[in-house]
Amino acid sequence: MAELKTKPSKDSVSGFLGKVADEKRRNDCQVILKLMVEVTQAEPEMWGNSIVGFGRYRYKYESGREGEGMITGFSPRKSDLTLYIMPGFEPFPDLMGRLGKYKTGKSCLYIKKLDDVDLNVLRELVDKSITMMADKRIDKRVDCSPGKAKGLWLIRQSPFLRSVLQYYRTSSGTDVVRCRPPPVPLIVST
Repeated sequence: MAELKTKPSKDSVSGFLGKVADEKRRNDCQVILKLMVEVTQAEPEMWGNSIVGFGRYRYKYESGREGEGMITGFSPRKSDLTLYIMPGFEPFPDLMGRLGKYKTGKSCLYIKKLDDVDLNVLRELVDKSITMMADKRIDKRVDCSPGKAKGLWLIRQSPFLRSVLQYYRTSSGTDVVRCRPPPVPLIVST
């Protein structure tokens, strides 16, 4: 069976992004980098020589082929800024309708420039896509069985807590629980 070509490398993310020739594209990459670090709470790493990826998940095809992939990521291609939304776009018709100007492939979102899209909608799209991948995520392996990680087990058992909290384990082994942003801004009157 052929070996997967795109896999994590030890190359420098900042070194790679610093070499992006077009200044506007380089600045857009910095915005996407910050957005994805905030949403995934994962450190960026190079996948191959041209993709910045975040988090990891395990996949297995019906054919039996299996491997690891990134939960999300991006690549500054010559003609587009490509974002990798692993569940695809079918589950997000409302977000796609509000996103702005873009093209898609199966799991690729092609954007000419960030000014063409609504960044808040893009953030929500990335957040919802990684939430859909949570069960396959391997950089968050935590034993959530009763008696082990009790707080995490409770989160896993409660639909409400799962809707407001996200948990995972980083590649360095740190357990992380974070609040999900509310779907709409909260207005508090005094």
